[in-house]
Amino acid sequence: MPERQVYWLRDFERPDVDVYLREVAEFGVKEVFVGGYAIAEIRPGAQVTAKALAQALADTGTAVHTIHALFAGEMDLGIADESARARGLAVHETSLRVAAELGARNVVFHIGGKQPQVTMASVLRSVEQLLLTAEEVGVDVAIENLPPGLLGAEPQDLVTIMDAFTSPRLGVCLDTGHANMTGGCDRWLDAVGAHLNMVHLHDNLGDSDTHLPPGMGTIDWPRLKARLRECGYPGPWVSETRSQPGWTAAQLFAHFHEVFE
Repeated sequence: MPERQVYWLRDFERPDVDVYLREVAEFGVKEVFVGGYAIAEIRPGAQVTAKALAQALADTGTAVHTIHALFAGEMDLGIADESARARGLAVHETSLRVAAELGARNVVFHIGGKQPQVTMASVLRSVEQLLLTAEEVGVDVAIENLPPGLLGAEPQDLVTIMDAFTSPRLGVCLDTGHANMTGGCDRWLDAVGAHLNMVHLHDNLGDSDTHLPPGMGTIDWPRLKARLRECGYPGPWVSETRSQPGWTAAQLFAHFHEVFE
């Protein structure tokens, strides 16, 4: 049964994630989720290096559970242009290596944007290559379900990927907000629940990807928690929740902890 909570370091709000990590560690955060956009080795121009983040982790006794890979454009795994896809894969392989250096368990990937810029054939080629690096460095690949209108917005998209490979390094990241916009979490868990190796937990009203704190949208959280346990999800509970107006980071953590304690 998953009992640990992972706090999302929202790099679009706080690009100084090494400082941010030190702040949240003071009120009890033990594990964090970091966007690749925050790390200079993954996104040149970011203000924090993997070395600086590693030092903050060591100083606070905090761990990185997961890194979110860059996405959109040539960073989508299914982009059909081969030269662009190769450039994106080079960045993604760096993400896997940085994740291994930081002790992260997995890296989460988006498979695609709108057709015809992306194809499932390209996704499968990309995943095959990523798994070679993942197996080399000992980090899992998590493929995320996506919002409506994108490749990855239907359960069958992820089923096709899972059925194509046998690597234990490959799994599904269930994004509950995206699932709530595409038929509901039960629909997704029925299809890919056995493949879960990661979750992004946040709420919405079913019509927009608002990343509300759990309980502020239409998701039935007691039911979802029970379903995740039934599926054998190994944990932990990973927040991808944005602060509400006037909330401090400590309040956001306390709210999430109350829902998932």
